[in-house]
Amino acid sequence: MFRVILAAENPDLYTGVRRILSGLIDEGKVQISYCSGLGAARIRSAHIKPDLILVEEGLSENEEGRLPEGTACLCIRRDADEMRRIAPEDVAAAVEWLIREKEKQKKPLARYGESAPVRAGILMEPSRYGTGELASRAKRYIGEHYCENCTLESISQKLFVSRSHLSYVFRRETGQTVGEYVTAYRLSRAAELLTGTTLRIKEVATLSGFHNLPYFSKCFRQQYGRSPSAYRRERNAGFDKRV
Repeated sequence: MFRVILAAENPDLYTGVRRILSGLIDEGKVQISYCSGLGAARIRSAHIKPDLILVEEGLSENEEGRLPEGTACLCIRRDADEMRRIAPEDVAAAVEWLIREKEKQKKPLARYGESAPVRAGILMEPSRYGTGELASRAKRYIGEHYCENCTLESISQKLFVSRSHLSYVFRRETGQTVGEYVTAYRLSRAAELLTGTTLRIKEVATLSGFHNLPYFSKCFRQQYGRSPSAYRRERNAGFDKRV
């Protein structure tokens, strides 16, 4: 059971957060309770040992230092000035990520360190950006990891947003699904390697992120209207004529 305490002055926030996490609560994965402020949350923490404390605003360094050891902390709002709420999908995705981290570590979450970047506000960093920035970050990640298992699931985990939120934003901003964009990016890379190197077709496919040669050939033909070898011959012939 993953235990969550919401420390907030506004009790309506508890209702909203509970609704956001209702799926995890119904599955018996999350237990959430409410306290009217951080002081009360610290007192209750001594009894229930929470895995996560949700706060309404950012914490000072002194307040962070007084949180229970091994407890993660997450801000519902960006900061006290802008009062900008994070996307509801991000709250659920963040809690799901924390649950996975706890299961992997088999011990309470650390509040500091690269293994669990969950200090107040840090985990929700992507929510500080607009939808255009989220799509740009996803495209940048794809450009750096297209040879790996680059899926909607893996990208959403790296950006700490839910799959549904990333899928909706990415398609709205680019006109393509994440999967379509990844395939098109890999194929464009393959086209560059076919004309700029003498690598074998299988090597081109692998370096472009395709680990199944027949599937690569099928996708390439759909995109460019010809096989990879025919594409190479035509491009090289055109280059020789220009020379």
